[in-house]
Amino acid sequence: MFASPYTGRPYSADTIRTRYLRPAALQVGIKGFGWHSIRHSYKSWMAAAKINPAHTRDLMRHSDIATTMDVYGHTLTPELRESSSGGANTVMQQAFQVKQGQRAFNSGGLASMGYGLCGAIGAAFAANGRRTILVEGDGGFTQNLQELGTVSANHLNLKIFLFDNNGYASIRMTQKNYFGGHYVGCDRETGLGIPNWEHLFAAYGIPVMPIGVGYQEDESFLRLFESTGPAAFLVKIDPNQTYFPKISSRVGPDGAMESNPLHLMSPELPAEVSAKVFRYLHTF
Repeated sequence: MFASPYTGRPYSADTIRTRYLRPAALQVGIKGFGWHSIRHSYKSWMAAAKINPAHTRDLMRHSDIATTMDVYGHTLTPELRESSSGGANTVMQQAFQVKQGQRAFNSGGLASMGYGLCGAIGAAFAANGRRTILVEGDGGFTQNLQELGTVSANHLNLKIFLFDNNGYASIRMTQKNYFGGHYVGCDRETGLGIPNWEHLFAAYGIPVMPIGVGYQEDESFLRLFESTGPAAFLVKIDPNQTYFPKISSRVGPDGAMESNPLHLMSPELPAEVSAKVFRYLHTF
């Protein structure tokens, strides 16, 4: 593409960078400029122009969209992320990578069911049109689902990811572990009223879409996620899904609850690892 006027042969990438790009950048006060800087500027321009992430992935020649989001996620429009309690909060606190310009909120210290939607509404109002993301479990969501009316009436730019595991996963797990699987009021089969989520969101005029493995490559998902206004995405979860590591509890011979100390989580560490780690533990 760039041929030397003296040899007629193409310049090497290093020659262009060291002889031309960097000196030109230094003249305007930019240090450390190189080929990747141009690539990064190109991606920043696409983010500012709201180019579909799938198209961005293809233009950047990334193998998958996750690479695009991980490497260049900080170039995206700043957004807020909310979660409240249970598995949705646990997953997000462990797996979500907060990018530059993003803010993450939760009520993990109180684990208050129902906070998620109300907190996300407040965040969306304060965000002045920036995208707000709510990740919430279906059990907690039912506590304040009537506030979908607020979301719809104000056309908030709120994207809701709803973990659908048919009820109260934490309560179901407690009843399984402590009461021999005598389930009461934890899902539809045991008396808990959980709505048909697609019908519910449709009733409020909010677009809804079930998603599964590979959703991040789905053009329909990307269009809805990048749209302005509310949208809901249903994430189907196995009702028996549990989370590790965690503190195990049990019912003692006298009927009282007993829990392991904080450092003895489940599953247990291998004996050789425990021997190395616990020697530094001081008990009082």
